[in-house]
Amino acid sequence: MEPQRVDFDMPSIRQFSWFPSDAPTWVEVIVGIAAASHLVGTLTSGPVRWPWFAVGFAVLVLATGPGANSALGARVGAWFSAIGVTGRVLAILGFAGGVWLTDTVVGIPEEPTSSIVAGVMAGVVVFIVVSLLAAGEVDGWSRNRE
Repeated sequence: MEPQRVDFDMPSIRQFSWFPSDAPTWVEVIVGIAAASHLVGTLTSGPVRWPWFAVGFAVLVLATGPGANSALGARVGAWFSAIGVTGRVLAILGFAGGVWLTDTVVGIPEEPTSSIVAGVMAGVVVFIVVSLLAAGEVDGWSRNRE
């Protein structure tokens, strides 16, 4: 008598709402490579405070997972898409300028900051690698958001 075969209907990772339904673009893959490069540089250049690293990683995971899928996340995502490429570049530069200004005026401690950023970069790398493995391909250069 042959053993009975049992098929488990395992959901694809693309079915989870934490990951995009589309394959990553080449721009996203390049961002992942840049994030990996930054991460390696940070890990080899000085001490990393692992609790702060975990905070950065958790913030990225929460922002791309449940945060992005909340009502507020959907509104922010719709707004970010609606402002166009120029608006997105200006928003990102404005945020970076605000961080720089805060650091200049207040003086943000370097070790926690670099550890948090390293955690975020690790989250970016994991997110892009998992998305790439789930999709099995890279989908062009952009998503044609406009």
